[in-house]
Amino acid sequence: KMKRYKQTLIFLIFGIMLMPFTNQCLNYIESVGLHGYFTNAEDTVFTWHGWFSESYQKKKGAYLNDHTGFRADLVRLSGQIDFSIFKDVNYGGATTTRDGNIYYDDYLESYNGFDYVGHAAIVQYMAKLKALQDTFSKLGKTFIFVYAPNKAYFYLERMPNKYRCYQPGPTNFADFLHTGDSLGINQIDFNDWLANKSGRTTDSIFTKQGIHWTIYGSLLAADSLIRYLECKRGVNLTHPKWTEVEHTDKGRFADNDMCDIVNLALPITTEQFTYPKVVFKSDSTTKKPNIIILGDSFSETMLFNDVVPNVFNDWQIWVKMVGFHDKGGHPMSENTMNKIDWKKEIDHTDCFVLLSTTTNLPKFGWGFIDQAYAYYFPEKK
Repeated sequence: KMKRYKQTLIFLIFGIMLMPFTNQCLNYIESVGLHGYFTNAEDTVFTWHGWFSESYQKKKGAYLNDHTGFRADLVRLSGQIDFSIFKDVNYGGATTTRDGNIYYDDYLESYNGFDYVGHAAIVQYMAKLKALQDTFSKLGKTFIFVYAPNKAYFYLERMPNKYRCYQPGPTNFADFLHTGDSLGINQIDFNDWLANKSGRTTDSIFTKQGIHWTIYGSLLAADSLIRYLECKRGVNLTHPKWTEVEHTDKGRFADNDMCDIVNLALPITTEQFTYPKVVFKSDSTTKKPNIIILGDSFSETMLFNDVVPNVFNDWQIWVKMVGFHDKGGHPMSENTMNKIDWKKEIDHTDCFVLLSTTTNLPKFGWGFIDQAYAYYFPEKK
């Protein structure tokens, strides 16, 4: 009888081991794909040259690894074991705390000043920005530099232990902000403003499971940006208004984006998400200027919360000078900015907003500032 149990156990183990291979061949159970930034290796064809150079074996091995049956499920299971036991996530550059709060490491490093580019470089950047702002002003355009928030400033008490031992040094954010004020640059600091609201409201500016500002937080920022533009241009604009708010434990849009890309079998944590029901009302005195927003991924939330399409007439969002959204609803793809004549587009806009979270300040402008400065201020030969 014991022998029969052992044989059954052996057959069961071999059956489990063969399941990935059989599912890879027959695909009788389709797994939900993995989220995040990765691509599966492509298959290759056998050649004698590839065999002797070993390139065929490497490519074939990578393909078989990425297309093993139940791979996505096994990745989620492995990640769940690491998270449940060690509170560790198998995603490069991400750190989580024991209460399920996820950070990108570069946001924490930015808070501590590890990426500080130096005062001289910042002064040079901002001097060019001031020259561009003055040029835009003479052309009847309003320029605004917006500091999007950094999650590390909002949950300092939850900061991972490995970053707690550091005393923040000089930071790009503080130096950019101070230099911009000194030069008279039109700028809005949403990082400190929204961080000061944290703890004074039950609604989250950042969620534990997200890395971007929430829809709720972005609506607060959008309303302030609209009021700033009204003041600078002397016009009335449409404002987002809400009278009721929906609370739910199901995240939408980017409010739980990190939860998706770490690929766990179970939710990281349970939290409440806030979604105002927004209406946009205008009248005969309301203007709808044209706008271009050059920014990082924080700028795309202005589409998710419906502000940009409802407040402005002709609008474009340039994502890090490689991606592009516009009123026509064209899908964004990498390098679409190569097809855009940005000089012509600026001629037809009324407002130009440069939006960057503090972490992306070392990449300030993503090449646009140098290009625009060279265009408007060509060197004399």
